[in-house]
Amino acid sequence: MYIRPAKLHATFAQDLSQQQASVMASTQRPIAQSAFNDKLTAAAWQDKPVYVLAGRQDRAINPSL
Repeated sequence: MYIRPAKLHATFAQDLSQQQASVMASTQRPIAQSAFNDKLTAAAWQDKPVYVLAGRQDRAINPSL
């Protein structure tokens, strides 16, 4: 996921200062190609704890999903 730097503060980091959001915006990197190409050998959730955090005021991902 990549967020346009001008939109990052309002979309993804509303609780951070503008300076912190600017650092995040300028240092974000595209997702690694290996995330799409690597073959999985096992489902991690079978052996590791799984936690979910759903924000009610998320502006990047609709909370109703």
